Amino acid sequence: MGILKRLIRLDLSYSKQVDDTVIKTIAVELRNLKKLCLRFLSLITHESVNYIMDNLKLLEGLDLSGCFGINLELPMIKLRDNQKLSCLLLEYLFVLPSHLYYLKCTKIHTLSLFCKSYILKL
Repeated sequence: MGILKRLIRLDLSYSKQVDDTVIKTIAVELRNLKKLCLRFLSLITHESVNYIMDNLKLLEGLDLSGCFGINLELPMIKLRDNQKLSCLLLEYLFVLPSHLYYLKCTKIHTLSLFCKSYILKL
């Protein structure tokens, strides 16, 4: 991955082979990433988000839309103190108002999600 170390944008959406092991490698090796799109990756879990948040300190945009294997509670807690991430896409996921509480002290200015059956109050 040496030549890719300068990569700042990566889109792995809809890939059927990407799992937590792949995401861990990316998070460790591609530390310059600013935008990471992981839409509809069925093999990743909240562990992937932990690797991302622990290692990709320059990340400004993260798209986890349709990643149904992720339990959002733990990743949202990890986002609590993140001051770099400004765009978070969680479309098609089951997001509770309690999950969004952790975003209060972040610098996120773009949040995309679909809420159907409850009213959000932060």
